[in-house]
Amino acid sequence: MKQTILNIARGVEHWTVLRHRLGIWRNGNKWFPGSYQDPIEITVDDLLLGFENYLANDVELQEWASLILGASNIFAFDTDTDPRFDDLVGMLWDATFGEEVDAKRIKALMST
Repeated sequence: MKQTILNIARGVEHWTVLRHRLGIWRNGNKWFPGSYQDPIEITVDDLLLGFENYLANDVELQEWASLILGASNIFAFDTDTDPRFDDLVGMLWDATFGEEVDAKRIKALMST
């Protein structure tokens, strides 16, 4: 399960794979995170890959970002070790609310 959750954070697998496994579902903008209670720690690099994989699709980017921010029972952030984290959280919020995410900024963060 851990690898699946990491793959979702990285944008390699779509969140819907968790629908049947963990009971996670969505109705409009509201998430129902199921009963899973063992958050997997994700890193800035995991999030950068997720952004990179979803940048071309605004709807899926918005859905992915809102899941990352809203599913604290699934995802835990490694916040203490990477100075890029604050920038990424801001971009997650922007994406969640349908704001444009700067692809050049993502690329720049990937190279630091």
